[in-house]
Amino acid sequence: MPEAVTILPGEKRVVGSARNVWPARVVTVRKPTRYGVQFIDLEVGIKPLTVAVTASAVSQLRLLQGSRVTLQVKATALRLRERIR
Repeated sequence: MPEAVTILPGEKRVVGSARNVWPARVVTVRKPTRYGVQFIDLEVGIKPLTVAVTASAVSQLRLLQGSRVTLQVKATALRLRERIR
């Protein structure tokens, strides 16, 4: 699960040092944890990816099931592991 992700609605991008930029679709927005974090399951190409964001980001960015988003991720922020269920 990437630890330093920029997730933006649609095809928006921000200027920064992240070199990995992928279009994605929101598959699932899970309920917030007791710490206010929400896990979002994404479809990036044919591969699934899960990211953690704050509940306020989900609300402000209007991240809903089926939404198209753009992910920007630094290569050093990626750690691949089994999918969290």
